[in-house]
Amino acid sequence: MIDSVAPAATEPLPADFHPPGKRYLGRGTRYILRAMTDVLLPRNEKLRVECTDDLVNFVDNFVRYLPPLLKLGFPIGVWIFQFAAILWSGLPLPFTMLSRERQERYMAGWTESRFWWKRDMMKGLKGVVLMGFYQHPEVMRHIHYDPVSHVQTIQARRLATYGDDIRRRQSES
Repeated sequence: MIDSVAPAATEPLPADFHPPGKRYLGRGTRYILRAMTDVLLPRNEKLRVECTDDLVNFVDNFVRYLPPLLKLGFPIGVWIFQFAAILWSGLPLPFTMLSRERQERYMAGWTESRFWWKRDMMKGLKGVVLMGFYQHPEVMRHIHYDPVSHVQTIQARRLATYGDDIRRRQSES
């Protein structure tokens, strides 16, 4: 009964986790997200993880659980980002057709924009993408992050510290 006080996840979700059923984001939105994700990922020569498709799945799954207004606005924002490049990148091309260098400059322009809505959109997207990136099993191994063993260690420590109080309260009820 004591173990049920602080339940812990036994296994992290697999990188390719996607609930059964239809994907929320359309094929075009996923294509644009794939290009955006590739630019957003940290550059590290020691950590070369091909997880762009996994991250697009993660973002798709994440968007599915957003409040209705954000769920509707997310794909619209991705498409605005794609075609605003025609006006703001210096070339009459959408984001996915720009060179890698121009994609990075264009995205930096949004990140450092004087317009709050552009900055906030990039913060949100980057936050979701990096959350998925750092949950990827290969990345977790590389940075020596094992949440399951950490939770088990904390659970054992709390049980050692507070176990008597828990047992006493359980026997009282």
